[in-house]
Amino acid sequence: MRPEKKFVSEEYIQWLQNSPYYIVVDYTRMTVSQFSELRTRLAGASAQLHVVKNAIFEIAVKEAGVGELPENLNGQSAVVFGEKDVSAAAKVLKNFSSEFDKPEFKTGALDGTVLSVQDILAIALCRAWFLPLCRAWPHHYAGLHFLSLPGLVLTAL
Repeated sequence: MRPEKKFVSEEYIQWLQNSPYYIVVDYTRMTVSQFSELRTRLAGASAQLHVVKNAIFEIAVKEAGVGELPENLNGQSAVVFGEKDVSAAAKVLKNFSSEFDKPEFKTGALDGTVLSVQDILAIALCRAWFLPLCRAWPHHYAGLHFLSLPGLVLTAL
């Protein structure tokens, strides 16, 4: 790997290691003003949005050991990282996407567990206090859209 790509990979690894989650989105056809607005809204949720090179990001995810990406991650990708509340960041993305029909969700991970688009949308509907409860159950996050507890069924979608 060329030195400049190695530097970028190390930066991605640092972002991944400093965040309990990441959400990958496709930002195709977003204007500069829309992208800037999304960054501003995410900052309010203590999250950051970074444009990434797919191949280098795939390498960084493997090296950091924080989940897996689809084999052929393609298109224009940006990644949301945050310091804490994944539900707040997911909600910002969901609301923004509803408002502008972009960005499109690709994948994500939370505490090393891979998230599908459905999982991310379900997390966007959850309150932050509910996520620790999900950690305590065998379904973990990946089953959030069909999580079933005695006397409670969560159907987020």
